[in-house]
Amino acid sequence: MKKILSKRPVQIAISSFVFTTSFLLMHYSPLNEVHGRSDAALIVAVFGVFALFIAYILDMKYLMTTATFGYIIALLLGAIFNFDVPYEGGGTSNNLWQIWLVSYWMFIGIGIVIDIIKRLLQKKTPDFTDEILKKQNENKDEHKYLTYGTALGLPVGTAIAVIASLFLGGTIGMWIGIGASLGMLIGVVVGTTIDYEIKNKKSNK
Repeated sequence: MKKILSKRPVQIAISSFVFTTSFLLMHYSPLNEVHGRSDAALIVAVFGVFALFIAYILDMKYLMTTATFGYIIALLLGAIFNFDVPYEGGGTSNNLWQIWLVSYWMFIGIGIVIDIIKRLLQKKTPDFTDEILKKQNENKDEHKYLTYGTALGLPVGTAIAVIASLFLGGTIGMWIGIGASLGMLIGVVVGTTIDYEIKNKKSNK
């Protein structure tokens, strides 16, 4: 089981599923009462999609983890520590969404910093031999089409969703959530399939 979970395609698939499910629950289910049925879930999710896009392309595992799970954790921090901010002219505004957004930015930043530090340490470590570098490059080539599929599936799915919302009605946030997740999922499946077939052909030679 541990060996399966260590595979990059599996990690990307789990990350995409968890993040998409979190967004849909926070935006369209009764759980949206937590943030007052606002568009905060969509606004925060946009940054998450961008962060995950970078993580998938550059193979940044810590960023992928913090961007995936930080979405919900940051919301919980907002729900715990939020308070009403008074306006000068009267009235108040709750700052839950601001805490949610800033906390999520912090989680994304932490993931990026850890990934950068880890790579810098690996380059400076004497045991980080040419053989290990060669193996890492081979692994990247092994998942080349998975990377391409994810990179293309996300923006293409989002673009199609925006067009669909113009003709089919409904909220654009709903269509973007569905389109982005389906595009990414299709990209992962197609890319993984192509990589698998190429790997089989090489092993059979």
